[in-house]
Amino acid sequence: MRFLFVFIIQISLIMPSVLKAQRLKSFNWSNRIILVFEDPVDKEPFEKQIKELKSDPEGLQERKILIFTITDEVILDQDGKKYDIALLEEVRKLQSITNKFELVLIGLDGGIKLRVSERISPDVLYSLIDGMPLRQAEFQRKKN
Repeated sequence: MRFLFVFIIQISLIMPSVLKAQRLKSFNWSNRIILVFEDPVDKEPFEKQIKELKSDPEGLQERKILIFTITDEVILDQDGKKYDIALLEEVRKLQSITNKFELVLIGLDGGIKLRVSERISPDVLYSLIDGMPLRQAEFQRKKN
């Protein structure tokens, strides 16, 4: 009985932080987010986009980018971690056209910086991010 009580206490202490970490706002000021929505009919653009983005892990890390892939009923990060239905519902609200391929870039401040319905090369994406004021400030801090 004592074990059960201790177990329940431990779970109740852990759960709020786990649930909080699974909201987009929890990534503000620490990560840029790329949401990639899958078209269930034509999966090729989605698959190619993910492959291109994941081909440069150093570029993603340098720019503090997290990639979330959104399919029919699942949201995963670039490491394959599955997130809860609440986050899935939250990001679905950011999709402009349901059931179509789309990429959405969310900046460090939580604002939408880019929305495209075609694949975009990592170089173009990096160029856009590197031109943002907060990224420029990161460059300045590195120089000093």
